[in-house]
Amino acid sequence: YIDKSKEMTKLARKKISGSYSSSEVIFLEISLEEFETHFKYDVVVTNFFLDVLKEEKLNSLMQKITKMLHPEGIWLMTDFRIDNSFNKIWQIPLIRLMYVFFRYTANLENNKLLSFDKYFEELNFYAVVSKRFFSGMMESVVYKKTS
Repeated sequence: YIDKSKEMTKLARKKISGSYSSSEVIFLEISLEEFETHFKYDVVVTNFFLDVLKEEKLNSLMQKITKMLHPEGIWLMTDFRIDNSFNKIWQIPLIRLMYVFFRYTANLENNKLLSFDKYFEELNFYAVVSKRFFSGMMESVVYKKTS
């Protein structure tokens, strides 16, 4: 588990206590930019992480994550998206409001929601399965590298 926020790491530790032994999950209070490893992982999970990144940083961090993943590994991503239906009428203002709120409360750098599909495509990932929630405004996708 990697998060530079001491509070988020504390919450994550509390949430999984009793479910896993302390040897099964390693908690690191570090940013992904600073994290270095020679290990290759079977699964990478980025829940509500990519949407906070500016385009320049998003591209470089997705490349870094790709290098950490086994060739047969999977990437589970859950994040916000704008649905291409009538729902976008209320989704766009809500997402804009969320960005404004987090810019002032958490010093969020990014100010717009990007389409992650093109970045995964550029890195040769394809969606194995996806599920949308909250009228299509949130999506979980399992990605796998093309052979």
